[in-house]
Amino acid sequence: MSLGRDAKARLEDTQQQIARLRGQVEALVKELGPTVSETVNRAGTAVSEATGITREQAKAALGGITLAQVGVVVAAAAIGWAVGRATR
Repeated sequence: MSLGRDAKARLEDTQQQIARLRGQVEALVKELGPTVSETVNRAGTAVSEATGITREQAKAALGGITLAQVGVVVAAAAIGWAVGRATR
């Protein structure tokens, strides 16, 4: 029966350790919760701002390109591809 008592004592000790750890984790989450949330919000704002800036820069860079110019580039690429295929 000594083994049964020993196992029961170890089980109780383990349960107490788990309860203490659970309390520590809950306290840590409460303490860090607002900090983590703040960091996530800041990161989201930074990504949104960067996306907006990139979008504006792309519009500015592509603003001078007309549809006719795009057509010429596509036609030149198609002719180059066709000539390349024909010469192989």
